[in-house]
Amino acid sequence: MSTVLLRRILTAEYGNDDSQSVTLYPLLSLQTKLTLKSSLVESVSRESVKYIAKKLCDTVSELATVALPETEWPELLLFMF
Repeated sequence: MSTVLLRRILTAEYGNDDSQSVTLYPLLSLQTKLTLKSSLVESVSRESVKYIAKKLCDTVSELATVALPETEWPELLLFMF
């Protein structure tokens, strides 16, 4: 359940109108981003319950849509391959 909530918090758009809306991830400190990304990759690799692993992967993929275009998560590509 926490991974679903995390995904929603990280990818929800905040702001009054479309031109000023932003997601939470870009506002995080560099250290928080690094910790978050490494924790998610580690959790995916260690999770043995298929349902939970799928939810973790959903969160990783949502976060990747924000982080990869900014080249902020090259480790994810290495992990995937």
